[in-house]
Amino acid sequence: MLAVYAAGGLLYIGFAYMPLPAPKLLFGIGGAIMTVAIILLVIHLAGMREKAAKTSVSGLDLRIFGTFFFAMATYNLCPLLGVKCFALSPEKMIRYGLQADAESFASHILIELVLGWCFVLASYLADRQKEKAV
Repeated sequence: MLAVYAAGGLLYIGFAYMPLPAPKLLFGIGGAIMTVAIILLVIHLAGMREKAAKTSVSGLDLRIFGTFFFAMATYNLCPLLGVKCFALSPEKMIRYGLQADAESFASHILIELVLGWCFVLASYLADRQKEKAV
C-alpha cells in the first residue's frame, strides 16, 4: 500500500506546478464539494466524539480542532481569491485598493493552516501518549 501512496504522491507532485486554466465554474464546483465534505467530516467527527470517552481532551478532540482551522482556511480562500479581494485578478485588486484586505486574508489563512497542522500533530502525539500509558 505504501508503494501506491508513494506513486500517487509523486504523480501529484509531478503535476502540482503545471499551469492550469482557472474557469470560474471550477471554483464554484470545487467550493461546493469542499463545503459538503467539511459538513460531512464535522458530522462524522461529532459522531465519533459521542462514542469516545468524555473524561478528558483526546487525540480525537485535537483532530476536531485541527479540522476546524483547516475548514476556516478553506473558507477564507474564497474571499482572498475571488470577489472580496480579487487576488486572481491583481489589476482589480490594485484598482479598488484591496491589497491590505488581501494581506489580511492571507495572514488569517496562514495562521489557520499553522493551527490546523499543530492540532493534528498534537492529536497524534496525544494518541501515542495514551498508547504508551496502556
